Amino acid sequence: METRDLIIEAAFIAFIDHGYGRVSLNQIIKTTGLTKGAFYHHFSSKDELIKEVMNTYFFGHIQKTMDIVGIEGQSFKERINVVFENVMNIDIRLASQPERIIERDDFLKLLWESMNLNEEMKQMNDQYQQNIIKVMTLAIESGKKEKVVKEDIDAQEIAGVLSAVVRGTILMTNQMTKNESEQMLRNNVGSLMKLIQQ
Repeated sequence: METRDLIIEAAFIAFIDHGYGRVSLNQIIKTTGLTKGAFYHHFSSKDELIKEVMNTYFFGHIQKTMDIVGIEGQSFKERINVVFENVMNIDIRLASQPERIIERDDFLKLLWESMNLNEEMKQMNDQYQQNIIKVMTLAIESGKKEKVVKEDIDAQEIAGVLSAVVRGTILMTNQMTKNESEQMLRNNVGSLMKLIQQ
């Protein structure tokens, strides 16, 4: 594993296990077994490190989802199912601990904690949300072409609502069990789909 990747993974594990606010750079450096000089050659601050952690794990996951949804030849229903499944089943693989499963709720707690750290993180999140809305707009437009979505639906507006429903449900995961949040998302998305489908 490359040194930079080792640092990012060690930081991710530490942030998941203890929370961003409770982990110091010295703890991460100790975990990696690197010297301070070797570590600081790659990262100069904890803020810089959390940005790369979220780029690698969260935004990488979103990008993978968007890439799958954007594949030609899929039906509207297949595209919506990809979004739903990838929101509810965050699949993160660790090179150093391949047997470990990162729980979705732990991951989402880190996501919400990191999104409010600084303006750069907020802007990154906003950019990815805009990209998600673009992909969902394309999916809804494909549904209109298939004649399974009402023709008079504003695809971008519905994509924005769908994105808000998903984000709101994810935000609620801190207050419910995984099964409850999954059921809520299924119900909310299902209700929206009934409104827009022919």
